[in-house]
Amino acid sequence: MDRFSDQVIFDNCGPLLEKDALEAHKHDLFTILRNVRLSGDTVYCSVDASLPDNVQHQAVLVAILYRELEEFNRVCHIAGRVTAPDAELFAICSVVILATQQDNCKKIYIFTDLMALAH
Repeated sequence: MDRFSDQVIFDNCGPLLEKDALEAHKHDLFTILRNVRLSGDTVYCSVDASLPDNVQHQAVLVAILYRELEEFNRVCHIAGRVTAPDAELFAICSVVILATQQDNCKKIYIFTDLMALAH
């Protein structure tokens, strides 16, 4: 972020309490996804982490990476006994590393439910 802040864009929707705002944001996300799927130099990813209720189990993260309409990578990592934000940050870092390893990748879109951590 320090070196490439002009190349990073966040779509921060904020709380969507009203049904109309939710529908408008859903429409915006589908528009973004449609445009991203048409771009050959873009990798788009979805990430999520799960922290179990039982403290004896470890956190798990899942990331799915796409290019155009094709899924090209799916990862599942054990994050260990960490907090939910730590697991989510690990997921975001994993997809950035995997996406930058792709030939001709000029844009990366990451879909996550934890915007504060993405910042």
